[in-house]
Parts: sequence; structure tokens; C-alpha cells
Amino acid sequence: MKTVLVLTDFSSNANHAAETAVFLAGKLNLNVLLFNIYFSVPGVPAGENDAWSKTYEVFKKESEDNLQKEVERLSNKITPGLPKPVIQYLTAFGHLGTKVNSLISDNNNNNIDFIVMGARKKLQSFKLFGDDINDVVKNSDKPVLIVNESLNFKEIKNIVFTTDVADSDLQALAFLNKLSNSFNFKVHATYVSPVSEFTDLEEEQKVSHYLEGINQIGSPNISFENLKGEDVINELVKFNTSIAADLLAIVHKNRSFLWRLFHESVSKEFTKDSTISILIIPEQ
Repeated sequence: MKTVLVLTDFSSNANHAAETAVFLAGKLNLNVLLFNIYFSVPGVPAGENDAWSKTYEVFKKESEDNLQKEVERLSNKITPGLPKPVIQYLTAFGHLGTKVNSLISDNNNNNIDFIVMGARKKLQSFKLFGDDINDVVKNSDKPVLIVNESLNFKEIKNIVFTTDVADSDLQALAFLNKLSNSFNFKVHATYVSPVSEFTDLEEEQKVSHYLEGINQIGSPNISFENLKGEDVINELVKFNTSIAADLLAIVHKNRSFLWRLFHESVSKEFTKDSTISILIIPEQ
């Protein structure tokens, strides 16, 4: 059975993200794996320093105790009428991105389908979340849902999918469509064309080809918005506000102009200020 991996540091944001994951697991018939990293001390091998060895064991025991408590808490948060997911936990010592990659690679044991983690609060120093969000995204070939405390997946209505109208984005759109069938929300595929007084045939053909792909998906839950403007981020923000977007989705493509722009201008601000939840989908 497939699993949703929940990264937690036991903060309020992480707790809310875990509750969101349990709801998603019930709706999608998945199990839940809670995962916590406790700190490492660079340059001090545990086996060579008795004081550090004891501290290591204390951190490990604290992590396991908190995870057990979180399993009990989440067991009482399961939505009545939905399948009850099996909730398990795992704790580890080391680098978050590397450990997440190992968990995903060990597919025979974990069978991870996607990842859920809490967004970073403004001016809050998290053990895990912050720059480590980038490490998780970079090391994951699974979708990563970054949840802020205002997201209620039971009431979600509008997802804005930012696209550069590439064929690979259509695969991500098909994934979002499957989610929309389970949760009954609208997916607004949104592309910002540059403003020009001249007709750009290549641009028109690119958009037309993408629309053909959307039509092949054939879902009433998907719409396409072709915005125009020189400031891509500004146009997206205005559109998000106009439809009261609950979630922003984007494909992770390191070489994509849109991804670089989004990552540099939007992602850090969203995760820092916790203004909107973000679903990052790996390029297939």
C-alpha cells in the first residue's frame, strides 16, 4: 500500500501538516509515515566521544517519544467515514535531504507516494524547515506539499497551477486532475504571456498546443488562464487574489525560467511568511 511521508519537527505548523496528511491519506487510501530528524554534531563521531554518545541517545529517545505521542494524537484526528490509515513513525540522525532521498529510494519497504511538510513561520527558527525545504524538493522525485496553518484541505476550492505551457506540465496537470476528482476542487492552469503590440505566432502555437493537451485530459475541473504582462510574478499574485486561491502548484524544473523565477521570487517568501500552501510536482 502506498504511503504519504510526513516530515515533522513537532511544531504547530508541522502538527497541522500532519493532520492534513492524515485526511489526505484517508481520502486517497494511503498509509502515513511520520519522520523526524534529530540533530547531528559535525566532526564528533558518536563512537569516539562518550559525552556525545549519551547526548545522541537522549535526542533519539526524545524523538521516538514525541513520535509515539504524535501517532496517538493523529489516531484521534482520523475523519469518520474514511478508511483508517496505518500510522507509523521513523526517526533518523543526519541530513534531511539525504535521508528523505534514502527513504524514497527504498521503495520496496516504504512505497512513498508523496511528501507533506509544514511551511515556515515568519521569524521562526525551525529545526527542519527553511533552507531544508529546498533540500527535500531537490532530493525528491515525489510531489511535495508545503502546508501553512491556514490550509483546510476539506474546504479547498481553487488551485492555481503555474505553467510555462510545456508538454511535461500536462502530466502534472493530469496528476492534479486526479486529486480534483477526489476533493472536488477547481484547477486553474495559468500562463503569463509577454505583452507585445505584434502578433507572436510561435507564442500562439505554443499556447494552442497546450490547450489541445488540456482538452485531451477532458476534465470540467480544469480551466486555462492566459494572462499577459511583463511581470510574471505580479500577474500570478493578482490572479491568485482574484479567485481566492487555496493552493499554488508548480512543476520543479531546475532549467525552467518559470521555476527559477518562482523559486527566487516567490517560494522563499511564501514559505517564510506562510501566506499560501504550495504543491511542488517533480518533472516527469
